[in-house]
Amino acid sequence: MYTRAALSLLYFFLALPIMAQHVWMPVDSTRGERAWDIDCVDSLNCLLIGEVGLGLEVYVLQSTDGGTTWKKVHSDTGRIPLRRYPLRLLQVEYVTPNLALVSVDSGYILRTQDGGKSWEEIEVTDRRRALRGPIDMYDSLNGICVVRNPGPPEHIWDRLFKTTDGGKTWHSTETLPRTEGWERQTILGISCIGQDRYLTLMLYKEDNPTAQLFSLTTDGGKTWTFSESPLDLTELFGLPDFHFFDSLHGIMTGAQRINNLLSFVIETRDGGLSWSILHNDTIEGRSRTGGMLNSDFYDRNYGIAGVPRGIVRTTDGGRTWHRDSIAFPWRYTGGYYVELTSSSSGVAAGIHGAIFRWLSTTSSVDLTGDKKPLYDLQLTPSIVSNGTKTFAQINLPHHSPVSLKVFDVTGNIVLTVPPQLIKTGRWKLPISTDEFSSGMYFVAVTVNSTEYVQKLLVQ
Repeated sequence: MYTRAALSLLYFFLALPIMAQHVWMPVDSTRGERAWDIDCVDSLNCLLIGEVGLGLEVYVLQSTDGGTTWKKVHSDTGRIPLRRYPLRLLQVEYVTPNLALVSVDSGYILRTQDGGKSWEEIEVTDRRRALRGPIDMYDSLNGICVVRNPGPPEHIWDRLFKTTDGGKTWHSTETLPRTEGWERQTILGISCIGQDRYLTLMLYKEDNPTAQLFSLTTDGGKTWTFSESPLDLTELFGLPDFHFFDSLHGIMTGAQRINNLLSFVIETRDGGLSWSILHNDTIEGRSRTGGMLNSDFYDRNYGIAGVPRGIVRTTDGGRTWHRDSIAFPWRYTGGYYVELTSSSSGVAAGIHGAIFRWLSTTSSVDLTGDKKPLYDLQLTPSIVSNGTKTFAQINLPHHSPVSLKVFDVTGNIVLTVPPQLIKTGRWKLPISTDEFSSGMYFVAVTVNSTEYVQKLLVQ
């Protein structure tokens, strides 16, 4: 039984609104595995790439229900002729519900054109020692990828390849991004922002000085225009993320390893010709967000980013960020890869092997002024004695399919009410706690594929 002080403390936290009205709940846990990237083509179809151990097995997982359930659609353990180790994965591009591409090492691209049922290895280059590089698709036909420099003794720098047939074939750009007086070092990041319009972030070196330059081409790589980065990105950690909202307006997010991981967001309003700083943790010399490992934006204002030990959210285009709530955070340490499946839902995968869905506690967007929550989920009461009932109540402005699940603090589902079509009005469902042990629970109600959560304490 709980002491009076403990109950008072729990009741205090139950009465608090969950930060930013957004909660991430675990939906799958694959211990011993590590996620590398996640991408969704719409609100239902998502792909996740990862590996077991240090490359003992690499795999692709697929979800067709917005991230609730996942199945393995590709696996490589290296046990095939002529190859000792599996191809290492880096980044996934889910282009259409049927077409997806994954950047891998050894000069290959992994590709499916039947929605994940079968995968083929597309040879980009015959250099078998090539390392994994980023990939980016503009549409179902046009995209670019990088083949990394394998290092000595082959002193050949990173190469940029393009496709115009959806990844079936790849060709090196006619010229490489380079500027007079500087030796090209490596390609830090890429973005395909239009047909024949590519943007790269390059690291150049001349003796000790280094420079980070954006290289822009509008003719498929024949000629390049250069501009300097407003930040010193010499200590860039991981891959930066580009997001272009139209042909001119875009942002780039990323992390730098300076003492610890620090986040930055920079913006262009002229298609990549010039950049300005929107957010920079290094101004204060400490990390407010923890270093953005990756990010995703629904529109030019609304986005999320995965950081060490959490997920952050912005509603002003990347200028300010606030942490979301993650259920059972003490169980999941490490970074997160995130993806918005719609304006009111998202999925995340951690390097710790767990997969999460974003569950909204009241509404899918922040509420201001006199606006009321659209569905307004309530538990009456929210603190009950073992063996008694509570009631989940929610407003339904339209005929809607409604389902309910109850999670315990370990993320296990202890009660499920299957979907049922409910008429307009106030929906009320009794929840018996006869089979519940004392502790904290999360009641999740799903309405039209959006989930809403409230906490339940059983004494």
